[in-house]
Amino acid sequence: MKYLALITIILSFSCKNKHMEKCDKSYSIQVWNINASRAFVNLYAISEDSISITFLGGVVGDTERVLYGKALSQEERLDLCDWLGSIDIDTLKTEYINKAVEDGNQKKVEIILGSKTKTIYVSNFYQKDLGELFNVINMIVKDERYKIRYQSNYTGSVLIRGK
Repeated sequence: MKYLALITIILSFSCKNKHMEKCDKSYSIQVWNINASRAFVNLYAISEDSISITFLGGVVGDTERVLYGKALSQEERLDLCDWLGSIDIDTLKTEYINKAVEDGNQKKVEIILGSKTKTIYVSNFYQKDLGELFNVINMIVKDERYKIRYQSNYTGSVLIRGK
């Protein structure tokens, strides 16, 4: 009985924080974090080895500028691989829109995984898989100013379109 308990404990600890060895497909992720009321977008561009955040202004005279950039650590790469391995991008819809809100939290997400591309527009709607992606990105981007705000409590009349 002691040995069974010991084996159970060892196995439970060895399974925690187990990552995929590596991503089996090439990928890139782009997130346009849209702030329509202030006329700008922060573009998050994630490749297999780096992340950058670029300011895209929507007012005459604004200049595009890189706000943040860094190489991804092995742990961060594996966190992204884990997320990519946990979803089927074909099951994500092209739009998740809360029709009760005209402005507010808007994002465009483009995921390229191997030969597949998925573009998703989200407006004031919480979609669990995207919420998990934004959490992974926020763990990589340590600077509070550049974290993606995405709430799980959006309510209202919702429009979900397309494959």
